[in-house]
Amino acid sequence: MIGGLVKLGGEIQYNYYGLDDVSESILILLRVHPNISIQLNPGYLQSSTVASWMFSVGVSVSTASVELTSSDNAMNKKTNVPSFDDLEKQIREEKKKE
Repeated sequence: MIGGLVKLGGEIQYNYYGLDDVSESILILLRVHPNISIQLNPGYLQSSTVASWMFSVGVSVSTASVELTSSDNAMNKKTNVPSFDDLEKQIREEKKKE
């Protein structure tokens, strides 16, 4: 990530379309307005039958602000999953009540 306005990513795929093919691409996300982002995706595909450049463009519009940074709250969120001992205890208590 470059600041809060640009995010970069990459992808390489082998043998996705057939044997001995390679597909490579880069994803560039640009936040052009608080609620609008543009995705640019240049790449290259090479296989036994074809070799070609590819390029795609996308636009995302949202009612909420587009944030390219991770939320600190998501990392601090604690999952409330009971342990096996707690589950067994709860089952025993429910059986006693019946």
